[in-house]
Amino acid sequence: MKRWLVALLIVTVTAGALFAGSPRQSRDMDHRSMMWMDEELLQQELEAVLAGQENEVLGELTVGEAKDLLGEVSIAYQKAAYVAKSRALSFMLPGLGQFMNDDAGSGALFLSVDLLLGTGILLGAYFLLPDELQFDQLNYFKDSFATIEDEWKKQSFVDLLPSLGVLAGGGVIQLVLRGVSSNHAAKLAERNIAEGKVTFEPKLYMLHTAPGHMGFGMGMNY
Repeated sequence: MKRWLVALLIVTVTAGALFAGSPRQSRDMDHRSMMWMDEELLQQELEAVLAGQENEVLGELTVGEAKDLLGEVSIAYQKAAYVAKSRALSFMLPGLGQFMNDDAGSGALFLSVDLLLGTGILLGAYFLLPDELQFDQLNYFKDSFATIEDEWKKQSFVDLLPSLGVLAGGGVIQLVLRGVSSNHAAKLAERNIAEGKVTFEPKLYMLHTAPGHMGFGMGMNY
């Protein structure tokens, strides 16, 4: 019974997050957060809330008991959403999730590595271009578009292959870095929540679930 209720709650809070709106959070942010939501973490949080509730009869809950239960569910959702946001930020730009979780040292390290890596990729790709396409022979600021286009069209795929290889290889390395950074940020968020450095309050309010409709939802602040 508890498993079914947990599954229902996951569907409910997912739908609420996808369509909810508030003065401080746009629907676009809700969509981005849900893309990174850790369903397993959310399920664990919800199961912890519902532990020992298997024998409760929903129809016999008082308004106060129902409010308390929904408040606990909203906190479980907020925890999962906080971890998801930390993960998403550090994937978009390594270090952001670390800064969000007050780890400036790790944040600066990940951000510096990402910037240095990006700079190295661009420089490597540029210097591996054929000589005819480099600035000493082709002035991209003063030459006409026709001249620049003609020079690029003269090159074969093989001529551009070294430069393209650096871009492709560098892109893979950056993707790995973003994955490492996002996982690190998620673990930081989980640790901060466990240690009580990040706390949440029950948030219950009416929200728009779809145009022209209203429903009960859970807000989140962090």
